[in-house]
Amino acid sequence: MKKYLAKRHYNQIEEVEILRETDSFVYVKTSTGRERRDAKISNHNCYFDTYQEAKDWFLKLHFDRVESLERQLNLAREVYNYIEKTL
Repeated sequence: MKKYLAKRHYNQIEEVEILRETDSFVYVKTSTGRERRDAKISNHNCYFDTYQEAKDWFLKLHFDRVESLERQLNLAREVYNYIEKTL
């Protein structure tokens, strides 16, 4: 069975063959032939059923980050303008 592994810190999507899955975990074969259990959703990686789901997850992740940074920038501008006008 195939899943798509979104690697958050590398901004990569990799097709992965999984052995089996539960609601929260997938089981993959390692390069040494052993079975490893991975969480479907973690801080670093997420497994998805389709490539598009993985891509959409990345887009939302980075869109949310951009929005957060824009809010921080706007707040910093307000503080700067306040200091410039009142001090």
